[in-house]
Amino acid sequence: MKNKNIINAWDKINASNATHQRILSNIKNKAHSTEKRKVPWKIFAPIATGLAAAVLVILILPSIINTNQQNLDFNIVVERPNPTIDENAPPNIIGDPRLETIPATPQPTLPHATENASELIPTIPIPALPPSTSDINVNIIQEQSDSSRIFIDGHFWHTLTQDELQAVLPGLGFQVHAVANYSGDGTLFNVSAYEILQNGDTAMFEEFFMRTTIDISPKGTPSGPLIYFDDGKQTSYIRGVPVIIGRSNVLGAAENVAMYQATFELSGIYYQIRLHDNLRGGNGQNRLVDIVDTIIQNGAANLSILDSPVIPELRDERLTLQEAKQDPNFGGFLPTNAPLYLSFDYARRVMNQTFNGIFAFWYKPISMSFESIRWQVGEATSHDFANVVSINQREKFDLSLYTIPFAESVPPELSQFVMNPVFLAHELTLEAVQSRALDSRGSIQMNFGVLFGNIVINVSATNIPPEEVWKMLYEIIE
Repeated sequence: MKNKNIINAWDKINASNATHQRILSNIKNKAHSTEKRKVPWKIFAPIATGLAAAVLVILILPSIINTNQQNLDFNIVVERPNPTIDENAPPNIIGDPRLETIPATPQPTLPHATENASELIPTIPIPALPPSTSDINVNIIQEQSDSSRIFIDGHFWHTLTQDELQAVLPGLGFQVHAVANYSGDGTLFNVSAYEILQNGDTAMFEEFFMRTTIDISPKGTPSGPLIYFDDGKQTSYIRGVPVIIGRSNVLGAAENVAMYQATFELSGIYYQIRLHDNLRGGNGQNRLVDIVDTIIQNGAANLSILDSPVIPELRDERLTLQEAKQDPNFGGFLPTNAPLYLSFDYARRVMNQTFNGIFAFWYKPISMSFESIRWQVGEATSHDFANVVSINQREKFDLSLYTIPFAESVPPELSQFVMNPVFLAHELTLEAVQSRALDSRGSIQMNFGVLFGNIVINVSATNIPPEEVWKMLYEIIE
């Protein structure tokens, strides 16, 4: 190159001793002279022009890399589209090329114009994008409490309108049904939302698990289940917000079902997101991070739109089992012979917009099989009467006649009965109760109702033999 030849030529210049002395004398005289020296522009013009171009590049380069900052203390947001995550990677740290805020090196202030453009060169480093350090830490969930057992004093609720949904959960990319839960004095406890299909039905995974749920709590107070991890917990960062992400094998390592969960806080509002997907070969973790990213990008929920609710006539009291049995309207419909291996947990006397009655709950302590019975006694609703089945209509209640997924095997016109049948008390038999036991992946699930005039008992049981449930009901029927 020409410039290289010029630079190399300096090494070939030699001066005699006399010439050398004249050069030194001339430099010494000019160093002490007060005469204003003229700049040899013909020599320096090409150099100055090149340096000016370099300065121009440096001035406009920050705008090219989208810093969008007016000062020098800024972060660079690096976006890597269409992330792909290997679900089969070992747990704990799984790389996720996701949006993340990465500290950038502050740029120096450019000096004012100077006669000698070469003074700029040593003070202006060429900026470069820092390397990505984006990793999603997936914590393995060891255990979590049952969120359905959270007690809200004087609980009532309000179903969010579309305008309210837009203020609380805008731009999710899928439809949700959301309910605002309040305590008896009108204080908002939380907003609980779940994913729905186009026809309004709940979006399910593997027939038994809600596809996606989102809980939002004001003032940073978690309202979902308490979570315990195997080895503490590690934090991930999405758009600079700390997020705790966990995963649990819902039905054990042998089954390909996992629950993914994320918790984080925005402006004092606490979010808890859960979704179910395949443990292996699914897209659960990617989808969970996408939802978190969308919520963070759209900003914290505007919960003020849910202030000042209309408070209905309410009653919500915790009772002992003996107090519940003494209730004049519903106490006689509570069992007195629950299996001995079950412990009574709580009873509640509730009256709200849709229910007037008693809830009672029994469970087996320190058990990995989650044996439990939820017993609900209350005034029958139009929904209960609509689901009444005859003992002679086995196609409306016998689960052994159908295969999973039920959406494909149960005729649409029978679906409401098969999923939530209500038997007439005087017709109920042991065989009918046994027909409601669904053995799936080693877990027995059971649900049905029994109608006594205008009072209905709704039973939900997990890993309880049908014969035990029948004994509890038979005592009441007789």
